[in-house]
Amino acid sequence: MLRIAINATPLLSPIAGIGRYVRELSSQIAGHGTCELHYFAGLHWSNSLPQKPIRGVETWKALVKKTIPTPYEAKWFLQGIAFSRGTKRIFPQLYHEMAFLALPFTGPTVITVHDLAWVLHPEVHPRSRVEMLRRRFPHSLARATHVITDSESVRQELLQHFDVAPSRVTSIPLGPSEIMCPRTESDCAPTLAQLGLHYRRFILCVGTIEPRKNLEASAYSHKSLPTNTRSNWPIVIVGATGWQSSPSHSALKSSLKEGSALLLDHVSDSILAVLYSSARMLLYPSIYEGFGLPLIEAMASGTPVITSQAASLLEVANGNALVVDPRQPYELRDAILRLIEDDAEWNRLRDLGLLRAKDFSWDKCGKMTVAVYRSVLEAPMQ
Repeated sequence: MLRIAINATPLLSPIAGIGRYVRELSSQIAGHGTCELHYFAGLHWSNSLPQKPIRGVETWKALVKKTIPTPYEAKWFLQGIAFSRGTKRIFPQLYHEMAFLALPFTGPTVITVHDLAWVLHPEVHPRSRVEMLRRRFPHSLARATHVITDSESVRQELLQHFDVAPSRVTSIPLGPSEIMCPRTESDCAPTLAQLGLHYRRFILCVGTIEPRKNLEASAYSHKSLPTNTRSNWPIVIVGATGWQSSPSHSALKSSLKEGSALLLDHVSDSILAVLYSSARMLLYPSIYEGFGLPLIEAMASGTPVITSQAASLLEVANGNALVVDPRQPYELRDAILRLIEDDAEWNRLRDLGLLRAKDFSWDKCGKMTVAVYRSVLEAPMQ
């Protein structure tokens, strides 16, 4: 039984991409029965995963950012102290940092690098976050025994921009949650009725409302549709408010007022699963992603996808989605109309997506991750 320390702090905030990674992967590893997992979250240790975000955590984080000049550095420093105290008591054989920056640990360390947006597109992150990653990441990378990336695209970006041996980096793709699956109209009816939506009669966007997700392009493309089409096919946005969300909210303002847009903020997994399987399509024209989990979740739910030319999204879609230039809203508009008007194309992409989704699973991700743990622990001491 391997004794593994995992930083589960992302689960204390409303669940986004990294939080889903921590939860799904940790659950799979624990379920395999070969690892004894110890979770660090915030400033505390536990033998079980945090089950829900801390109430009011986003308000507290916003207050901290306003009152402390370097909030990311302060958080990292305090967590480092608490983490070190815990490892001296638990004595883990290996520490897996699931979000970029490893806390102080003298033993074998695996880090997951989800993307390099802060290197390739620093404009889509707060300056303080970019500055901290620039300071801390090279040191974290140098201390890591092994690195995991979510896609081969990010692996290649990491090898290109940092001095790291290829043998130390493994790409391990993510997977859709087991509850993401096709559903009939009757299955979805109760949830859709509560939201005022109709089966296969709305357009879905999933992701934190921030510049990188390119929600403005989705909003403007939808507004450029013919009036009747726009009213009959409302756009539904599922995502918590992130950094610099004002432009996206402004782009949605008139559509929200006229009732052709619905902003749901964060929703439960069960509601999200219904939305995935009852939407006409998923719009995901992100400027940059490390993997693009909503693509696979939508495909597994039997819903066609429109996405962008970002490298990792092309890798995940692998020809099984409509691809547009994320900087050209008219391309997105034309793709939307295509999936509304062309049933044959819609059915073709639905079938292709269902097949593509079978290539990905959290079970496979968990097994590959444990294999990395074993290879690290079995490697001869340097």
